[in-house]
This record gives sequence, structure tokens and C-alpha cells, in this order.
Amino acid sequence: MKLLFVSARSATVLLDPSGDFEMSSPADLFLCSGASDPLPIGAESRSVISLFGLLPDRDYTLGMKRKDGMEDALSFHTDRETCTLDVRRFGAKGDGVTED
Repeated sequence: MKLLFVSARSATVLLDPSGDFEMSSPADLFLCSGASDPLPIGAESRSVISLFGLLPDRDYTLGMKRKDGMEDALSFHTDRETCTLDVRRFGAKGDGVTED
């Protein structure tokens, strides 16, 4: 596995460099933050994935267990976030219907 991009709240990972679009063998993915138990992400067959909803300035470990028995792990740290704005405080509705 190789970390391609990391920000305060997301990361993009190359799971299998041998596959153009699909991995040679599907895998189950797990995400762990700090000392917490690994959280199952689910089965994946794409070579590149993006993880969203991460927390800023935090250590994460992405674990992968492939169907062919191969296991791998990648540790990374999300960036610090200098400012977070809630656009609803500035008049946006955020209801999925209104064009904000």
C-alpha cells in the first residue's frame, strides 16, 4: 500500500500497484485510530480508494487482508486543521434541496 494524498479530513491510498483499476485479489479493509479497535470498512476490489470523514491531526492505520491470504498495513497522520467553518452559520440551508 502507498499513501497518495492526505489532508485534514481525507486520505487517498493505492492498495495494489499491480492492478490498473482492480486489485489482483479483493481485500477486506479495516481502519484504526489510536488505541481503538479496528473498524471494518468493508470489501474492496479497486486499486485506489479515498477515505473521507477522518479527524484532523490524528494517527490512523489502514489494514488490508486480501482473499489470497496476503496482509498489509499503512500508517499515516492527518494534517492539522487551522479553521473549520459551518456554512449554515452564514445562511446556507444544507438540506440537500436548496441550492446554497
